[in-house]
Amino acid sequence: MDKTSIKSHIVFAAQLPPPLNGSANISERVLHLIKENDFSFQFVNMRGRGKKLSYFFSRMGKSIKACSLLIGNYSRRRSTIYYISVSDGWGMLFEMIPWVLASVLAAKRIMHHHSFKYCYRRTFLMYLMQAGGKKNIVNIMLCDFHKQSFFSIYKKSLIPSNIKVIGNEFILEKCKSIDKAKYQEKITIGHLSNLTVAKGLKIVIQIFEFFKNDKKVVFEIAGPAMSVEVKDQLSKYMKEYPDNFKYRGPLYGEAKDDWYKGIDIFLFPTAYNAETYPLVILEAISNKIIPFTTPIGCLCEMNNSLFISDYSDYYDKAVDFIKRYAVDVEFQKICSSAISEMEIKLKNNVIESKDVLLLQLRSLSL
Repeated sequence: MDKTSIKSHIVFAAQLPPPLNGSANISERVLHLIKENDFSFQFVNMRGRGKKLSYFFSRMGKSIKACSLLIGNYSRRRSTIYYISVSDGWGMLFEMIPWVLASVLAAKRIMHHHSFKYCYRRTFLMYLMQAGGKKNIVNIMLCDFHKQSFFSIYKKSLIPSNIKVIGNEFILEKCKSIDKAKYQEKITIGHLSNLTVAKGLKIVIQIFEFFKNDKKVVFEIAGPAMSVEVKDQLSKYMKEYPDNFKYRGPLYGEAKDDWYKGIDIFLFPTAYNAETYPLVILEAISNKIIPFTTPIGCLCEMNNSLFISDYSDYYDKAVDFIKRYAVDVEFQKICSSAISEMEIKLKNNVIESKDVLLLQLRSLSL
């Protein structure tokens, strides 16, 4: 019988919110897609609770639950697809047990990747998870560079045709883009992230220092402050420069949507080595905001080269970009045209990425 005609049953294993981060957000959306499309499924939230020993037993318990579901489905002769959203560190230890068991008990295994960390150099845990699995593994990567990097490291264990590229655009299916006011005299610079040095906060602050006395440039920072020192620093700037520096704190849902409406340029000087396909950049593009980024991860494929700078000279390039954008109407038009093209491409990818992902979840074929 043709594998495409056999009705599959999904065992879905991923770390779901809370807390809300990029991979958890994507996993939650994939689970919603499974529910919305009436798949036969069971799911395990692989997120551990507590600290140290309690965390270990919590994660191990989730791993055992996933194994029991696989065994139960195999005994009922269900054609099972085992889906995991894979971690990029020691969490793979807990995910490996049901993953290896699924090599025997599942008709197909899907590993959804959200990190570059193990693509820059081979890790032993990822090597073990890929070893000996050519017959029933599909790896979902987020861009062509992600796929190429992964294949170059683990190619002995992989079949190239079984590595699929599916971007994160499907998460924006219900998002509505907005019409931005054009060619404003006053511009707003935004940064939204987990506020850490690795995610670029230090450089954003340095850029603000350059413009702190420029009444035509306003900075708006949003996201959770990841340390007391960061929170104190942001509060200090708000008190000293109340007219052109604002910290909005963590934003979700409508509050985040409203925040995007007021942003003109989105700074994202990340040096985070696991950065892959950041959702905030998709959100910025969908709202016709210029994303000024580093080239890390998949950002070169997501962004226009006009809006990309190497981390080493990001400060200088960002300052020059903002200065020019603030006074040069023709340059604003060039940027507006580029971001419009990016938005159109993104909208097309929203539908395409969803359809390709659903096909992988529906079909037993690799």
